Amino acid sequence: MNFAVVKMRNYVRHSNRGQFSRQAMLSAVELVENGMSIRKAAAAERVNYKTLSRYVKVKSSSGTLDNASFGYTKVRQVFTSAMEAEIVQYAVHAANIFHGLTLTELRQFAFDLAKGNNLRMPRSWSENGTAGLDWAQSFMKRHKNDLAIRSPEATSIQRMTSFNEYNVNIFFENLKTALGRGFGPEAIWNIDETGVTTVQRPCKVVAQRGAKQVGAVVSQERGTLVTVCCGVNAIGNHMPPYFVFPRVNVQQQWHLTAPPGSVMAGHSKASGWMTTENFVDFMKHFVKYAKPSVEHPVLLLLDNHHSHISLEVLNFAKDNHITLLSFPPHCSHQLQPLDKAVYGPFKSFINAASDNWMRKPHNAGKSMSIHVIPSLVSYAFPKAFTTANITSGFKATGIWPFDRHIFPPETFLPSSVTDRPLATEVNDSAIPDSSGLAHKDHPLPENEVSQSSPEVEAGPSQPCTGRVRRLFTCSPEEIRPFARRSPRKNKTKRKKAKSQILTDTPVKSAIEAEAKAAKRSVKKRLIHESDNEIGIERGMPAATTHSATDIEPDEAIDAMPQRQPKSTVQKRKISKRLPSRQKPKKLKLADRCIRQSSNSKTLTSVSRRLPLRRPTSPSKRPPLPRKPVWLVSRPGWCMCQLIYAFSLT
Repeated sequence: MNFAVVKMRNYVRHSNRGQFSRQAMLSAVELVENGMSIRKAAAAERVNYKTLSRYVKVKSSSGTLDNASFGYTKVRQVFTSAMEAEIVQYAVHAANIFHGLTLTELRQFAFDLAKGNNLRMPRSWSENGTAGLDWAQSFMKRHKNDLAIRSPEATSIQRMTSFNEYNVNIFFENLKTALGRGFGPEAIWNIDETGVTTVQRPCKVVAQRGAKQVGAVVSQERGTLVTVCCGVNAIGNHMPPYFVFPRVNVQQQWHLTAPPGSVMAGHSKASGWMTTENFVDFMKHFVKYAKPSVEHPVLLLLDNHHSHISLEVLNFAKDNHITLLSFPPHCSHQLQPLDKAVYGPFKSFINAASDNWMRKPHNAGKSMSIHVIPSLVSYAFPKAFTTANITSGFKATGIWPFDRHIFPPETFLPSSVTDRPLATEVNDSAIPDSSGLAHKDHPLPENEVSQSSPEVEAGPSQPCTGRVRRLFTCSPEEIRPFARRSPRKNKTKRKKAKSQILTDTPVKSAIEAEAKAAKRSVKKRLIHESDNEIGIERGMPAATTHSATDIEPDEAIDAMPQRQPKSTVQKRKISKRLPSRQKPKKLKLADRCIRQSSNSKTLTSVSRRLPLRRPTSPSKRPPLPRKPVWLVSRPGWCMCQLIYAFSLT
């Protein structure tokens, strides 16, 4: 007769037998030894009297209960409770350094750990090369108070490594120095830009249960960006927003739907990003509402964007009694009040307003344009920029009230990935300890180490050797080491940005010197390129135009680029498409007519007017009636130009 074996995935116990604590049984045995009856002692400690009588017999025969087991032992369990506690700690630390385990990686890690420590495992683990899905789900249920499946937030490597204790301490030292100059909470401001696009993130909707896919309408595949720059201070006040539209000219209709007091600005290249010219204009907008003066100066906190630290901005800020303090690079997600507590609700309200606009009946089938964005900001701005959100942002970052210890040490764990040892050191102290028990960054708590498990030294037949362990022969970190950056081989020459008081004289002078050096290098590069072009036009190889060290002095004088007449240069620019030997007869005829019918001055002045593009500004257009080009220039020259244009086609 064959019996079928049924596996129960979720077994539920129907009795409380064997569920008592070690301490309760030891207390009941002690009561019996003091003269109390077994039934009364069992009732006092809420244990079974038959089980208590068995432990009393063991205690009377052996004299101790140190080696006795309490409760039912779990059969077919790969890892003990103490081992699983260490696995839990490993998984938590991996998530804290932004290298968390997925459920598939957890199963693979459990198999490698059991194999590396020669533990008894099910046959299916060896056949599949990974732990079973049942084990992973049961493991998560057993430790549901410590572990959970979470969707991580995408964090760049720059943000992960730059937010470290060193950079944060530098920022708080500069902030302490600035606050020592007498700035109150009403004078501490934070400004930052954020982008508002014409494509929103749809909100949750009510749909049929069990539907595989639920869609929501958006404006287009890829939206258009409009930059919104806002400012808040530590007592909860805010200033009207500053818009940068991807247009050259500003339209007056944008002011009608924008928040009161808003300023609209265009972009010289119609990209919608903040530039130095736009930020200087924003600083004037900021002075209008912050009202800094000699008696009431202002401390302004901002990031290290290149448009924020130009010389024009620094000079304007210093003239208007504004002290600029910059955040460390890639740390604004933790140190900036606007990013911490204001822009999150602001984007949520923007998405809700965009959804409402797209679902209105009269907007069916329409695409959202940038002309709608001011009205969306008008809806979201008063709801997000509340006093509670603004003050909580300054408090959560430790800016006001000032608290340099606002961030616990656990928040700096992701930056430990790039804690490189020095390349010159070869001793053991420079090598990061791979042990989960001895590493200084993440030591194991003493209460999770099994006191009853003896120390086992790994044998030669095991895959990991060389260290003494309490729970595992090979620790979890030896099986799957934590991410650690290798020592840097070459030192980079790139200068790293840091938190600075930008308006202080030494810092401002250094920025001016860097700007002058950059201008000199650009000028030198342009001169070098122009010399190469002149040399190539004269038929000289490019190598001879770089330096004259490889030729004789007399030849170097002849090889120096000579200034040519404007007419010659202009004619060469006109005939630049084809070499002189490959010119068709029509081009040669056009060049001959040009030389015979016009002098160099007329050619130069008329050739500058050749494109005849319409000016962008109405003020630059010539007065009407305007004469055509064939009435202004010479007829012969015009005919030559027509022949030249026809030959190119």
